[in-house]
Amino acid sequence: MKKPIRTAAAAITAFALTFCLLPFAAAVTESQQKTFANAAAPVGAAIVYDMTDDVVMYAKNGTKPIRVASITKVLNACTAAQFFGADNAITVGNELSLLFYNASLAPVRYGERYTFRQLLHAMLLPSGCDAAYVLAAAAGRRAAGDSSISARAAVNAFVGEMNKFLKGLGCTDSHFVNPDGQDADGQHTTCMDYIKVLRYAVEHPLISTVIRKAEYECYDLNGKYHYFCTTNGMVAEDSVFYYPGAKGIKTGTTDLAGCCLAVAAERSGKTIITLVVNANSLYDRYAVTTRLLDAAFACREKGDVDYDGRVTPGDARLALRIAVSLEQIDEYGFPYADINGDGTVSAEDARAILRRAVGLR
Repeated sequence: MKKPIRTAAAAITAFALTFCLLPFAAAVTESQQKTFANAAAPVGAAIVYDMTDDVVMYAKNGTKPIRVASITKVLNACTAAQFFGADNAITVGNELSLLFYNASLAPVRYGERYTFRQLLHAMLLPSGCDAAYVLAAAAGRRAAGDSSISARAAVNAFVGEMNKFLKGLGCTDSHFVNPDGQDADGQHTTCMDYIKVLRYAVEHPLISTVIRKAEYECYDLNGKYHYFCTTNGMVAEDSVFYYPGAKGIKTGTTDLAGCCLAVAAERSGKTIITLVVNANSLYDRYAVTTRLLDAAFACREKGDVDYDGRVTPGDARLALRIAVSLEQIDEYGFPYADINGDGTVSAEDARAILRRAVGLR
């Protein structure tokens, strides 16, 4: 993982320089590509990104225009974070009147006062469109340098900042017209573009701590208690869709976008981010994401103990240290060190890994 994200323009520029063109993983075999393709069959578009090695492992309709519904709120969070610190105070105002009639609510109410951190939870966990508009109006006024402009003008200014943020990340085929992802003419992105936003969020020191939570409790700045629960079943341990190692990110559903899901998951030091859009049902978006993540984590050669994409003498040394109990290995990495499949990691496995590393399989 790269160094912590710096602030504002400098951070976006540094990020974009390393992420404008996403390489594809040469190590993914034809058989593994077929596994990905079969998994993604029920959805309109999908992408699997190996954040650790900075490669796209698989993409279905990766450059095709898509809508991401409420996953737009991740872009909202990334943009708003350029204008607020975690503890900055924000008051809910008449921007709530701009909400779509069918908008999902946190809820937050007129006159309530929150910190920026609290509003991020209100937007990203229960998918509060009301919180999205509150953040948009507050950040839009800061962007405009005028606290007196109307709520609509402030939200429009913020949407302009969202599009600037996208360009700063190197997203060339994206444009947004509202801050919460409701269906609207002119609003579109691509899997190849939006994966950059998702990675930024996963690396952001504040946003990353929000998106991984299943629930959040707080008292707002007026002393009122609030409870926010995630819509993302993959991070909730009591959900049938829970995925061990999931680190967030966000769900989304609209008529035109279908059922969408972005998820980051970590296993044995490897972080994978997936995005699926236009699934026919909530079940499909979870089932497809699970299969894509499983396939991504399975793209690992026997003997690659340290999960760096290669089998090297270093893997043999690590296996030997595991064999003599100087190192530990988790349940997911164990099969890649247990070369002979006898249920233990031994010196014999270490020798076998070394032979693989020097081409004597």
